[in-house]
Amino acid sequence: MRTPSPRNVRANFASFEEPAEKDTRTKIRDKARHIFERYGYRKTTIEDIGKACGFGKAALYHYFTSKEEIFAEVVRAESDSLLSQMRRAVAETDDPKAQIVAMVKTRFKIIGDAIVGRDLADEFSDLLPLAANARQAFFREEAKLLAQILREGQRRGVFRSTHLGSMPVIMISAFRGIEMHLAEVQDAPALDESLDALLRLFFEGLCK
Repeated sequence: MRTPSPRNVRANFASFEEPAEKDTRTKIRDKARHIFERYGYRKTTIEDIGKACGFGKAALYHYFTSKEEIFAEVVRAESDSLLSQMRRAVAETDDPKAQIVAMVKTRFKIIGDAIVGRDLADEFSDLLPLAANARQAFFREEAKLLAQILREGQRRGVFRSTHLGSMPVIMISAFRGIEMHLAEVQDAPALDESLDALLRLFFEGLCK
């Protein structure tokens, strides 16, 4: 019987451990999300997260190097979930105009629910850089989804036949402007009112 090499043993052991490690990281991320939501980012400590997970501080550092990394992972997971829900909402109709409405309103329903009742202005400058990579990845995927809808709308004659260029990026940047305004300004206008006004402007310029 051939004896496996140490290298193969390590590889097999790593592949065996990987799912368990992934599950533990997910557990830490989910526990941390609840703590961040309850106490805010600044007041949450790495010890708080470890305690919620039943870990010591040293054990927690085996999975994440810092509170910042944990927060970034929380944002990445939330962004993936939001993108999936937006895609499902878009798939429920084949009308391009209705798809844009579904995409945008799903986006802001979820983001609005996360923001309402929370004073984020004080922490906003801290949180934005930590979430930068996840937000950029989400932005790219969101722009792809919107570009697909716009192209199909043009093909079917719903939207004007113009060169799309940076149109998806411009539209999403406008949506993000509303998102940031909601987070930063306590007396921001009602979300539905803001979105309806913005979508009306877009559609009056897009539709024949």
